[in-house]
Amino acid sequence: MNTPLPVAPIALTILSGFLGAGKTTLLNRILRAPHGLRIAVLINDFGDINIDAALVARRDEEVIDLANGCICCSIGSELMAALLKIAERPARPDYLIIEASGVSDPWKIAQIGLADPAFRLDGVIVLADAEAVRSLASDRYVGDIVRRQLTAADIVVLNKTDLISVSQRAEVSAWLRTLAPDARQFAAVQADVPMAVLLGAGTEPIARAARQEGAAGHGHAHHHDRQFDSWSFTADRPFCRAALERVLDGLPTDLLRGKGLLLLQDDLEHPALLQIVGRRRTLMRSPAWRDSPRTALVLIGVSGSLDPAALDAAFTAALA
Repeated sequence: MNTPLPVAPIALTILSGFLGAGKTTLLNRILRAPHGLRIAVLINDFGDINIDAALVARRDEEVIDLANGCICCSIGSELMAALLKIAERPARPDYLIIEASGVSDPWKIAQIGLADPAFRLDGVIVLADAEAVRSLASDRYVGDIVRRQLTAADIVVLNKTDLISVSQRAEVSAWLRTLAPDARQFAAVQADVPMAVLLGAGTEPIARAARQEGAAGHGHAHHHDRQFDSWSFTADRPFCRAALERVLDGLPTDLLRGKGLLLLQDDLEHPALLQIVGRRRTLMRSPAWRDSPRTALVLIGVSGSLDPAALDAAFTAALA
């Protein structure tokens, strides 16, 4: 009798930001993007989401099924009930994004999601209005909420940067670092955030890249519209876990995302799934390899933050 493989938990991302920061604009981009992922979005009000009629495959009071495989669900009055419905769907999503209301604490929502083992926290992403965030944070009525949102962030998307000057942007960025020193920052206009920053590279694309590469250990640097850089690495030799942990501890502070299936010397039968979102990092044992054991890793950082030669050398040196 074959034992079924354990079901991997659904990656959970909390999307937060004060009223008017651009969350709805970003959600619309996610639902329309040709990313090839099944993404579930939990929102408070369907009326705020402008979904093209051509994308809608089925709709009722609580769920909108899209032709591209994504779904948009109403949170309603009970978040836990909405999460249970997502986890029990026959076609499980690759990612679940919960849109936190503009006046809510994203970390409290993340804790509710983590109460269900069907989910794992992928990250907390907070949008900030570049022109208004400092004044909002000092407001006597809403300042505490704004500061709580920012301090909970793994990644801060500094949105609407076209409304301020270059010098003002530098000032806001420096101020954010005093408030949320561990959060990574990403500047955007019209909430135009690359899916790779928001959701990572995805396990299957990484596995495909590993199968296509032929070298024993090889790194590649990629540049995307000068907004962010990515670097990829593949290897047939396993990593020494302790050496790998030291390399991960020394990664650049401007790293936004990292994801990989890693071959470790102390467990050759199972890949270790590496997830990095801003300051958050996990390295988890995954089900047995589907194909030949092989490391495939992708890192994404702000433009100019990744040194390909240094990364190649560091990760190669960590191989057993």
